[in-house]
Amino acid sequence: MLPIDRDGAQALVLEDFVQLFVNAQEMERGGLWEQADVVMLYVVTFLPVPIDRDGATRKEFQRHLKSFGQAVGREPRTLHGLYKTAKAFPSEYLSGQTARRAAVTQRWVDVPFSIYRVCAETRDPQGWLGRALASSWTVRQLQAAISLEKTGLDPVLKTLMERLEYYGLMALVEKVVWADVPAPVIKGFVAILGG
Repeated sequence: MLPIDRDGAQALVLEDFVQLFVNAQEMERGGLWEQADVVMLYVVTFLPVPIDRDGATRKEFQRHLKSFGQAVGREPRTLHGLYKTAKAFPSEYLSGQTARRAAVTQRWVDVPFSIYRVCAETRDPQGWLGRALASSWTVRQLQAAISLEKTGLDPVLKTLMERLEYYGLMALVEKVVWADVPAPVIKGFVAILGG
């Protein structure tokens, strides 16, 4: 923290506060990665065998997450999300124990943890992370893109919608066309278009 001298010995400027805020954000992101790594180590320690989605190991996994969640004051669902994120994007010191691929994932400090977490929920976390970084997507835009891909929306239609928005015609199209389109698809379009 910067010392504040009320007599004006040190004049604080906007950049000082911005730097403090950025430092706090980096510490927060680092803390989330550390929590994810601890959950990963906990799971690897108590369940060294692969987790079978339908078998007893899955139930054992859920039981351990519930017990650990009670001990640390976190919901098992939150811990499961941390586990999936650490598994999809392992740290260098964990990669030998838990990663299925030989490549070590880079954890970028300036990329929000939530981007990694959303990517970890997909079948291709690395691919989605690459797309999100290349497109500079926000979490909301990433979620919308994933949702659009799941619905199988035609990329040509997506491009058309983007052009309509660019020319300011989207409001008219929404009134005429969207009557029969499912709400999640509409929300996905609006999120990708930045609305």
